[in-house]
Amino acid sequence: MSKTMVMMACAVIMVAVVPAMAQTDITNPGNAIIGIPNDNDWPGAETPPLSIDNVVTTKYLHFKGETQPTGIAVTPSGSGIVTALRLTTANDAEPRDPASYQLSGSNDPVGVPADLANINWTLISEGPLSLPSDRLTTMAAPVVFPNFTAYTHYRLMFPTVKDSANANSMQIAEIELMTAPAGGWPPSVDAGAPQLIIMPADTATMAPTVIDVDTPEEQLTYQWALRSAPAGGSVNFNGTDTQTDAQVTFSQVGGEYVLELSVTDADDNDSNDVVTIRVWDPAVDNVMVAHWDFNEGSGNVANDSTVMSTKGVNGKGEDDGELT
Repeated sequence: MSKTMVMMACAVIMVAVVPAMAQTDITNPGNAIIGIPNDNDWPGAETPPLSIDNVVTTKYLHFKGETQPTGIAVTPSGSGIVTALRLTTANDAEPRDPASYQLSGSNDPVGVPADLANINWTLISEGPLSLPSDRLTTMAAPVVFPNFTAYTHYRLMFPTVKDSANANSMQIAEIELMTAPAGGWPPSVDAGAPQLIIMPADTATMAPTVIDVDTPEEQLTYQWALRSAPAGGSVNFNGTDTQTDAQVTFSQVGGEYVLELSVTDADDNDSNDVVTIRVWDPAVDNVMVAHWDFNEGSGNVANDSTVMSTKGVNGKGEDDGELT
C-alpha cells in the first residue's frame, strides 16, 4: 500500500466529508434494533427504534450517554456496502448531540435482537462529528469512509457528546446507514503541498493524498502531467507518471512549475488537483534588488546602491506632487 494512499487498513481509517449525492439508507422502520447498553435506560417514548423510523420529530435518548459510549445495534432490511453515515439532530438540548462515532459491522448469526449485544464486531470507521446547532436538522453532508465489505448487522456507538457537563444523556432523531450512490463516490485528490527546489538540486518526490471509499487501491489509476512551466522549462517523470508518489526531475530553469494529478476509479469517476513546485536559481534569485544607505545627508531622495538603481523618494514626488 502506498504511504500516501489512504484506504481501509485494520482500524486505521481516514474519514472524508463529501457533497450529498443520491445514496440509499439501508435501515427501515421495523428493523431488528437494540440500544447499547441494552438496559432500557431511556424514556418510554424515546426508544432505540425511533432512531430509524424516518420521522425526524421522534428521537432516541440514552441516559448514560453523557458519561459513557451509547448507541444502537441494528440488522437492516436493506442491502449493500455501507460507505456513509448521516444523522439528524433531535428536538432540543444541543449538549446531548453526539460529538464522535464508531461504526462496526458483523456477519455473525443472530437468533433474536438481544443477541446483537454479544456478537463479534469489526470496526469500519470512527471519528469526530460536527452536527448542526439547528434542531431537527439533517447533516448537510454525510460522513463518508472506506468500506469494501457488506455486513448483516451494524453497531453505531457515540463515545462522546457535545457538552457532557451540561447534558444528562445522548440523543439523536435519525440514523441513516448509507450505500454509495449509483456510479459510486468520486475520488478525493490532494496533489500535495507546494515544494521548493534550490538549484543545482533538480528532483522532487510528489506526496499526494488520495481517498476513495468504494474502489480498492489497486483498481485506481493515476496520471501526472505538466500543466505549466517557466519559459524553456521542462520536467521528466522518469517513468513514474502513473504512480502516486511520482519521482520528477526538473530542468535547470528557475521559476514556477505546476503539476496535475488525475485519479480515476473503477466506476470511471475521476478527480484532479494541482501542486506548485518552485525551482530557485541562486544565480538569478539570490540578488539584492535594492539597498538604500540613507547617507545623503539632506533632501527627499534615497539613492539605491545596487545595479538596479531603484531610487526612493520620501514625501511628495518630484513630478506630480503625489506621495510615492
